[in-house]
Amino acid sequence: MLEKGLADTLKESKYTVVLSGLAMAVESGYPAFRDDDESYDIEEAYGYSVDELYSSVVYNTRPELFYRFYRETFLKRIETGPGAAFYYLAQMQQKGMVDSIITRRVFKLAERAGCKNVINLYGSVYDYKCSHCGQKFTVEDILKSKKIVPLCPKCNVMIRPGVVLFGEMVDNAVMTEAVEEVEKADVLLVLGANMNSTLVSKMRPYYKGNKLIVITPDEHFSEYDANMVIHSSIADGLKQFL
Repeated sequence: MLEKGLADTLKESKYTVVLSGLAMAVESGYPAFRDDDESYDIEEAYGYSVDELYSSVVYNTRPELFYRFYRETFLKRIETGPGAAFYYLAQMQQKGMVDSIITRRVFKLAERAGCKNVINLYGSVYDYKCSHCGQKFTVEDILKSKKIVPLCPKCNVMIRPGVVLFGEMVDNAVMTEAVEEVEKADVLLVLGANMNSTLVSKMRPYYKGNKLIVITPDEHFSEYDANMVIHSSIADGLKQFL
């Protein structure tokens, strides 16, 4: 355990980096697409698993299937706004208690709540570009498109979502930026993820400090590696510091 209270630790930190995990999105009303119930419903509806549908293979070989799934499963979610935890996080950032945020989620929930200096490792459903000419498009452009597969008006080539699909690597420049943030962190604050999650397991080796704090709803055996653990909703865990 940390000797001082968590609030004091964050206030005295020279640089605090947040790893924002899946549970933060779930608290906001977004589903865990790969959990048992959601995965079953998706496979029942489309005949393929989430991993297959949301992959570079299906995007390149069966674009109509990909975009039908993408529109009905991902783009329909963007009307749901960020949960309370993201707004508390933005307030903490305004007070100088948080410096940067790293996440694998693609809905820009942190930015939509007012957070700054956010690294979206897996991109965003709000960004698009033409695979041929590179022209950029917004999510509004995609939603307005009458065709299931949106095409660039200039070259009639399929427009590419700005997300990392299964089977693809995270952009090297983006990963380097995230690693550099974690390396200079005095405090590493893990929200809504366990130590074995992909996000934390990828970033944890670069953290050299001794103030690793976890706020998450569920207990997990991997928490022995943390310096402080709070089991609560992320919103409740953050609200006490404001």
